[in-house]
Amino acid sequence: MDLQSFTDMNNQIHLPTLGAQFTWTNKRRGVALIEKRLDRSMCNEDWIDAWSRVTCNTMPRLPSHHHPLLLHSVSSTSSRITQFRFHKMCLKDLVVEV
Repeated sequence: MDLQSFTDMNNQIHLPTLGAQFTWTNKRRGVALIEKRLDRSMCNEDWIDAWSRVTCNTMPRLPSHHHPLLLHSVSSTSSRITQFRFHKMCLKDLVVEV
């Protein structure tokens, strides 16, 4: 309830996470195993408006009890990637002082 109250009061949005359903485990076996979704990504409307594509994925849980989260975002105003070109003629006027 405290987390829900915090997110409501601050107009936070929980981003959906792809991958593992639970982000934490006690690493026990059988009936002693506990798995919970503790780790989350949150943002507000302004942040979502600034980014056109947002994804959140769980990464492999290696020695930790937690799956790390990977947040990836792409700006809607990102510039177009162009091929870099270098012309040898630019070197003609280059003056090197030693």
